[in-house]
Amino acid sequence: MNVFIRITVCLLTLCFMAACEKRIEPHNIKDEEEEYPASSIDNFIILNYTDNPLAMDPVHANDPDMGTFSSVIYDSLTYHDYDGNLKPGLALNWRQIGEKTYQFKLRQGVKFHNGKEFDAYDVKYTIDTHLNPDVNSATALIWNNQHLVNVKEVVVVDKYTVNFVLKSESGIITHMMHMFSAVLPKDYPLEELKTNPIGTGPYKFLKWDHGKQIVLTRNDDYWQPGIPKIKNLVFKILPVEKWHETIIAGKADFIMHLPGKYRKKIEADVNTDIMERLVLSSIWISLRNKGPLKDVRVRKALNHAVDMERIIRYAEYGKGIALASIGRRGEFGYNENITPYKYDVAKARELLKEAGYEDGFTLKVFATDITETVMNLIKEDLLDIKVKLELEIVPQLQYIVKAPYMSHIYGTEPATGYDMTAWIVDNPVINMLFNCDTLMLSSMSYIAHTPYNYKEYEVMHNWANVADPFEHERRLKELDKYIHDNAYFLFTYQRVLTSAIRKNIHMKKLNINGHLDFGMLTETAKD
Repeated sequence: MNVFIRITVCLLTLCFMAACEKRIEPHNIKDEEEEYPASSIDNFIILNYTDNPLAMDPVHANDPDMGTFSSVIYDSLTYHDYDGNLKPGLALNWRQIGEKTYQFKLRQGVKFHNGKEFDAYDVKYTIDTHLNPDVNSATALIWNNQHLVNVKEVVVVDKYTVNFVLKSESGIITHMMHMFSAVLPKDYPLEELKTNPIGTGPYKFLKWDHGKQIVLTRNDDYWQPGIPKIKNLVFKILPVEKWHETIIAGKADFIMHLPGKYRKKIEADVNTDIMERLVLSSIWISLRNKGPLKDVRVRKALNHAVDMERIIRYAEYGKGIALASIGRRGEFGYNENITPYKYDVAKARELLKEAGYEDGFTLKVFATDITETVMNLIKEDLLDIKVKLELEIVPQLQYIVKAPYMSHIYGTEPATGYDMTAWIVDNPVINMLFNCDTLMLSSMSYIAHTPYNYKEYEVMHNWANVADPFEHERRLKELDKYIHDNAYFLFTYQRVLTSAIRKNIHMKKLNINGHLDFGMLTETAKD
C-alpha cells in the first residue's frame, strides 16, 4: 500500500476521532410503552442479535447464538468460569476410570422447568439423541468425532452416576462439556425444544417475538442459590447500526460486541461505560488447499504481505495482538515461543517468484459482514504482491447455513468454489484442539467449503489428542508451531473484545472464551 494512501487514511481517521469527542448528553428516556423497559431493575436488556437465532436448543442449532441461550436455559455437566477454569455443573465431580472411560457423579434434587426430576437417564438420553443419525443433530459431530471426542456409549451406573465410554482416548472431553453437554429432558418432544425449550437452567424460556425480542425469566427453583440476580433477560433483535443509539437512549443495558466505529460515541455518553478484555476470538482466514495456495511458499508470502499492525490500528483502534498461529493467549495449548510472520513485502515477492507466481493471481473470498473492514484492508495490502481478492460479503447467519454440515441440516445450498473464507471464531471450550479440529478437519466447521486435505496434519492432530493433561499440552504446543510453520491460515490477530454497558449494570468481567454465557448472564446485577 503506497505511503500517500497510508498518510491520508491516518489523517482522515484522526479527524473522525476528533469530531466524535463532543460529549453526548443523556436523552430523556420514555420507555413506558416497552413491555420490558430498560428503566426497570427487573430487566436486563441485551443487544447481541441482528436476526432470529436458528433455534433455541443444541439439537437443531449449534452456533454462538444458540450457545448463549443454551448456557442459561439448560445446565451442562461442567462449565467454565470467567477465566476458563473448569467448574462443577450438573456433575458434582468426575474422574477417569480407564484409558477411554470417564465417570460423572451427578447432582441430586435438580428439577427441570416442568417440575420433573433430573437424573442419569436424562444425560444418556441427551447424548444418545445427538448420536442418533435419524435425528440429524447439529451437535452430532462433537460427540461422534474421531479427532475430538468419539463416544462409543453412555452407560447409566445408577440414578446419579453415568459413564462416558469412548472409542479412543481424549484430552478434551471434560472441557467439551461446558457448551456441548446441555442436558435435555428425556420425556419432552424434541421438536418442541426448537421454539419452546425446557431445561434445568437458571432461566426459563418465556416468549419469542420473532424479529423483535426473546425473553427469558428467572427460575426461582434453581438449585444454585443466589443466582440469577436479575429477573428477566431480554434479547432485542436489532440491526447493528442501531445498537449504539439504543443503549445511549437508555433503551438497552449491554452490547456484547461493540463495533469499533461506535466506540467514541459510547465513550462520550455519560451513562455508559466501555468493558474490554483480550479474549479467545479472532478473524480466521482459511486458505484452500488448491491451486497457488497448495504451495507453502505462497501461503507464507500472503502472511508476509499483510501489515497486521496497521490493520489492528484501523480496524480495532489498536486493540488486538497479532497472531503467529492458531493458538491464542489464555488458551490451553498456546505456544508462546512462536513469533508472527514479519511484514515484509520484498520477502513476499521473493517467495511468490520462487513458487512461479511472480505475476500474481486472483482469489475468490467468502466472508461475513463483520470481517468486511479487515478484508478490505488485506485486499489493499495484497495488491502490492499482485494478488487480487474478489470479495463476497454475507451476513453471519447466511454464512453459517451455507457451510457444508449446516447446509445438510437446513437444506440450504452450500457455498463452494472459494479460495479463502473469513469469519470470526472464538473458543467456547478453552482447549486449542477444538479449533484445530473445527477449522481444519471437521465438516461441522463454519467454513463454506473444505479447504484442508493435509494427511500429515491429520496425523499430527490425532497425536496431540491424549488424555494425560501435561503430555496433551506439550503436544498441542508442537501442533501450534507446526500450523505456523506450514502457514495453513492467513493469520490475523487475537481480538480485544469491546463491550458497552450502562453504569447501573454491575458485571464482574467478560468471559475469556469470548462468549456471552452463564456467569455474565446470571451473576450480573442492576440498580
